[in-house]
Amino acid sequence: MHEGSACGLTTRYSDEEVTCITVTYVNNGQKKVFNPYEWAGEDPRGAQRSQTFYTEGTNELHSRELAPGGTVTGNVYFESPISKVAFQESLWSDEEATWIVP
Repeated sequence: MHEGSACGLTTRYSDEEVTCITVTYVNNGQKKVFNPYEWAGEDPRGAQRSQTFYTEGTNELHSRELAPGGTVTGNVYFESPISKVAFQESLWSDEEATWIVP
């Protein structure tokens, strides 16, 4: 299960807006690998972009393994503006979930 929500941060950094989302992984199955590259921000014109490095970011989501029954929460940052966030578990998967960013 994967959840995402805006962590309330939209700020300016190097003349660019940065938006933060907080994501939570809950592993109800076997050992799972997770990473911030499973998430993409989508701008109002539909172009997707990868997460960005934000020097003032906190609790960044990193790549790790998650044991069965485990939970992890972290922040993912995107250059703004973004209107949606998309989750795709792997590049080889056609399944994608999206959330609207308020």
